[in-house]
Amino acid sequence: YIGFNFKDDGTCQLMEVEGNDSEVISCEWVLMGNKLILSSKEESESISYEVVAITSSSMTLKMVEEYTSDGVKEKYVSTIYFSKI
Repeated sequence: YIGFNFKDDGTCQLMEVEGNDSEVISCEWVLMGNKLILSSKEESESISYEVVAITSSSMTLKMVEEYTSDGVKEKYVSTIYFSKI
């Protein structure tokens, strides 16, 4: 599973758990219009999500990845729902 811990100061933690393996990545976040942008200095990358819905207790994000594999254009769309614990 994946989880976020967003803080008011613009920092956050991304927690990823798969089986017995887990990883916590420190990052910074910014909300610009309907885009949530996460930047990680550790990973030297940024990820942009489209905010589909957001309330005080839940958030729905959509991520679109487009790439070419063996000359074929691919598009992968994932929608992720989070609820506050």
